[in-house]
Amino acid sequence: MGNCTASKLVGGGDEEAVSLCRRRKRLLKSAVDSRRAFSDAHQCYLGSIHAVAGAINLFVARHSAPSPLLITLPSSSSDTTFLSQNPPS
Repeated sequence: MGNCTASKLVGGGDEEAVSLCRRRKRLLKSAVDSRRAFSDAHQCYLGSIHAVAGAINLFVARHSAPSPLLITLPSSSSDTTFLSQNPPS
């Protein structure tokens, strides 16, 4: 497929078929080149997204307060007086 040399040697009335074969070959080559260009552009786009993510991460790390490492929980006591209190009127 894609080789029109054999059609030239026959020398018959297949000029239309040879022309169609050459046109298809050019279109396939163009499609492959376009796909390669799209792939390269997509790779550059993903690289820029990665760089933006790194910049945002650095910005947040420099401009945010450090998070506490430990969470202190209230002591567990059996005193339930807060449950029996009446709300203020």
